[in-house]
Parts: sequence; structure tokens; C-alpha cells
Amino acid sequence: ADSGEIRIAVAKQYIKDNKNRFLTCKDVAEQCHFNEKYLGRLFKDSTGKTLLEYIHAEKMKDAEKLLSDRSLSLKTVSETLGFANEYYFNTFFRRKSGITPGQFRNFTDKNNA
Repeated sequence: ADSGEIRIAVAKQYIKDNKNRFLTCKDVAEQCHFNEKYLGRLFKDSTGKTLLEYIHAEKMKDAEKLLSDRSLSLKTVSETLGFANEYYFNTFFRRKSGITPGQFRNFTDKNNA
């Protein structure tokens, strides 16, 4: 693997290991000792997504998994994903999926029934 692929793998691992935090592209770049613009370009070339889109996609995957567990409150889900509060989580989720976390739960309940 070339150094670009290694850098992307390191960044992806860092994102995975820190899913419970509020992450910015700058955080990822700094923690991985990369230049933010360079890492962003590598990411876009390799994955077709910007670094921020990748972070958000990973958060959404986790959000959907956590929301599928009815025993977890929305507050717990939002805290687990590193959001300051439920309001920000709700806004993020709705912006990314077009539905609220509650609607997502209702939809998955109906499809799993």
C-alpha cells in the first residue's frame, strides 16, 4: 500500500475508535499528524467522499444500529455518538436521513414486525 492508502486507513481507524466524540476534520488530521487539506484531498480521491461526509456516514451507521435497540433512550444514543444533546442529534439525523430518529424507530419497528 502506498503512503496515501496508509494515511487513509489510519484516519478511518481513528474515526472508528473515536465515534463517541464530536469529531472535526481538523481533529482527525491533527491526531493522525497529517495536513488537513492534504488528508481531505486523499480521502476524496480514495473514497469519493469528503472527510466530513465520511465522519457523518460513520455516525449515521452507528446511529441506526443504536436506534434499533429500543432499550436505549434518544438521550443515550446521542451521548454515545458524542452529540452535545438530543436536539443536535435529532437535527443531524433528520438532515442526513430526511426523517427524525423517532420516525426511524417507528419505520424499523414496522418492517421488523
